[in-house]
Amino acid sequence: MSHDHPAVRGSERRLVAALALVAAFLVGEVVAGLLAHSVALLADAAHLLTDVAGLAAAVVAARLAKRPAKGAMTYGLRRLEVLAAQGNGALLLV
Repeated sequence: MSHDHPAVRGSERRLVAALALVAAFLVGEVVAGLLAHSVALLADAAHLLTDVAGLAAAVVAARLAKRPAKGAMTYGLRRLEVLAAQGNGALLLV
């Protein structure tokens, strides 16, 4: 049974909602770009793909960070949230 603070559960729900919304826009732009033969729409879809990857990494990290600490990992997997943010920052720089 998880004893997360309600704000943490709400934050994760908002992350998942944002991921679904951005993924829907990504699919829409790819379809519209292919139908209209628009390189601009496809390029923006590629940008949305990096956003989807960052949001997906944040959702996965948030879910894994909720696991309890055990053994040698006394801090649990809470560092994953920081590492996911760092990876997203590096992706944005690229």
